[in-house]
Amino acid sequence: MEIDRIIDGSLVNTIVLEMNKVHPESKFSPGTDYKQIATEYFDICVMELLNNLTNNNQVSEVSLSSIKSKFNYRYNKNQYWWNYLFTNYPVWLEIQKGYSVSSTNKQLTQIKPLVSIRDLMHYRMNRDFGDYYRSTVDRTPGLCVYTPIDQESLRNYQRVCAEQEQYKNIVLCQNILDQMERSPTGTDCIISNAECKHNVIGQSRVYYSGANNLQGMKRVVREAALGKCYKYDINSSVFAYMYHVIKTHDSGIRLPYMIDLLERKDYIRKVLATECLTATNTTPEHKLKIIKSSLTALSFGSNPHSWSSGIAEHIFNNADRERFATHEFVTGIMSEIKQYQAIIRSQFPKADYPGVKLVTLCSNHYQSCEALAIQEIVLALNLNPALLVHDCLYVKQRMDIVEATVTLQDYMGKYAKFGRDELKPWQDRSNWDQNDIAQAEHQQRISQEERDAVYHQSTNNIFG
Repeated sequence: MEIDRIIDGSLVNTIVLEMNKVHPESKFSPGTDYKQIATEYFDICVMELLNNLTNNNQVSEVSLSSIKSKFNYRYNKNQYWWNYLFTNYPVWLEIQKGYSVSSTNKQLTQIKPLVSIRDLMHYRMNRDFGDYYRSTVDRTPGLCVYTPIDQESLRNYQRVCAEQEQYKNIVLCQNILDQMERSPTGTDCIISNAECKHNVIGQSRVYYSGANNLQGMKRVVREAALGKCYKYDINSSVFAYMYHVIKTHDSGIRLPYMIDLLERKDYIRKVLATECLTATNTTPEHKLKIIKSSLTALSFGSNPHSWSSGIAEHIFNNADRERFATHEFVTGIMSEIKQYQAIIRSQFPKADYPGVKLVTLCSNHYQSCEALAIQEIVLALNLNPALLVHDCLYVKQRMDIVEATVTLQDYMGKYAKFGRDELKPWQDRSNWDQNDIAQAEHQQRISQEERDAVYHQSTNNIFG
């Protein structure tokens, strides 16, 4: 397929002529004209392919249900234009249709693209999807949240991604840039909706919605878009909170493993990475990241022995996962987690919450506690956050970390503390005059996702 002919409109004009042969377009009937339908067909195909682009720049699956829910144009009452256009102007070959596994889990359709990734990128970078993305936001006063965007930082990061051929991140950056607006205060921003979603115990977290909201964005892209700001993240938040719940319930209970993790987390993670991940072929830094994620999954009730658990999403190798599950520290902290779970069960008995899993109650209780703490800190310090990401605050000015920590510990106990990072905007690399250390730090940020991709590609066969 000739992408340039789609971009310049010549192929679309040809398709419109063919569509008129199938069903002549009536100028008296209301609705979308054929040129717009043909253009939207290519737009939605390209968007779906790029949305499913992996870090290795491959596309092997798409969601036909998602496509058809957005592209439902008909002719002759019950004939769909999607079927005609896809049959005559396919963008991919269908290998195996997807199917519904459950109401919340759907198998995607396996495909083979007929267009190269470079051609897809060429098409995407020559189209402005701003109107489409902005249309996903409810403009009702009081529902809108304005997230400030540093366009220069984001474009500089996008150029770095182009050098590294990180096409997925290039697309994410472009999606944000396309939907840029001016806030009421005159700053560059994107608009999202913020909603307090209640969980099963009746309390809530703040979730952003709308296309490409930064709360749900990849961290590296999110922080490139925010530019210069300060990031305040709760350290060891789950275990600090668990310790607080248990000690509040019974101050005499001994919790040596939780204390060890809270007071020496870097050492504990290093020991577990060294002694458990012996068959995992990745960098020492990435092993620490795997252990951190696995401990978090463990805290939310994941079974370390199961190949289908949350921990298995981080430790793929069966032997390594078994070493982790049977390690003295892991078995010890699991026994302490069970004490916390017993307290939550006593507060939320099965009779009052039928059908609700204990792990759901635990995670909901933690999320509610965390949300209340963050909301109280924002009010107490009169903050105007650039972005809220659950246990993390992004602000443009430094906040009083002592006062914030005191408020945090009222909700989550004495071990809950904020970590602070000063984030710098991405620079134009074409005229760099930075020193060797700055360049090394910059390169480390660029290659982080490459290391993740190599890890997932080269190690941890689930049958290993």
